[in-house]
Amino acid sequence: MVRTARRRVTVKPVIDLAAEDATEAHPFTTAMREKIALRDRTCVFPYCTWPAHPYRRGVGSEETGWSVDHDHVVAFAAGGATSTANGAPLCRVHHNLKTHAGWRYRVVGTRSYLWSSPHGYRYRRDRDGGTTDLGHPRPPAPSPGDWPSRAEPLSTSIPAALGPSRRLRGRLPWERDRAPAPPVGDAAGAVGSAPPF
Repeated sequence: MVRTARRRVTVKPVIDLAAEDATEAHPFTTAMREKIALRDRTCVFPYCTWPAHPYRRGVGSEETGWSVDHDHVVAFAAGGATSTANGAPLCRVHHNLKTHAGWRYRVVGTRSYLWSSPHGYRYRRDRDGGTTDLGHPRPPAPSPGDWPSRAEPLSTSIPAALGPSRRLRGRLPWERDRAPAPPVGDAAGAVGSAPPF
């Protein structure tokens, strides 16, 4: 008896990564999630390499079945569209940093991401997954009114805020008289005598 093997072939439609998909709802559709994950391939946070799997894993809701969260670059509440152009994959840790810890980003050029930390450091995440540290922005130059005048004398007195505990007998600690060291061969330093403590 001859058995014939039955094989199933599943044909998926070609996904055009250049075409933009959009929806009026807040959550991204499954097709949009696949496009975003295939386009960016990993979490787009600086230096992160967490893979953005394009196919759902495990069971559960639509969002928890993926290896990354699909984030609105411009927040939905702030008028950002739910579209592939406004979507980016972020792993759960970096999605929380962006949402709750003051990290911000935007799309520049051809899908590079410009990130800003809460402390002002900036990073560019390129399309190929590389990260460029753009450094800390320079502080603004002080205005001429912020500089002290050369005509103002420098104060050499002890500030009153230091109080009497810091004014050792009216003088600074390095000005105090110190007891001279005992001369060599003195009875206090003689061999065999009791220690001074």
